[in-house]
Amino acid sequence: MALTLNVDGKIIENPSATDIACAFETLGRGAGFLRGPGLSLIILARREAEEIMAAGTHDEGFVLTYQDGHPEYNYSTDIHQPIPLAETVKVFQSYARNEDWGQAKFKWARLVLKDKTSSIIKRLLLIGVVAYIVYCFIKILAK
Repeated sequence: MALTLNVDGKIIENPSATDIACAFETLGRGAGFLRGPGLSLIILARREAEEIMAAGTHDEGFVLTYQDGHPEYNYSTDIHQPIPLAETVKVFQSYARNEDWGQAKFKWARLVLKDKTSSIIKRLLLIGVVAYIVYCFIKILAK
């Protein structure tokens, strides 16, 4: 199974557990894809419409989103309960090994993208939704 890890726009093909840990460890230390205060976007894809995504900050944690193979349905964790960095790394490593990645541990909300848009547009919409969720999360923390 071919895996692709996208860390703020940097692509790593077939990442190892070490590659995933190192990718998360270096977040917020360079110019990221999303120009925010340490805000990062990480996607680990098995194939089209089957991926897990984390958006957030190194210090505050991450909102997770995943697609289970159906292009119209995405699931996201609660923005008020960010997943800590160490746990997010473990989730990504387990997902990469095709093991139980702890999906049952989190509360998920379904995001539905229904229409005849292309998968690229759907992915951009999903990234926009996740970025907005993270933006709201950061605003809440700033209060």
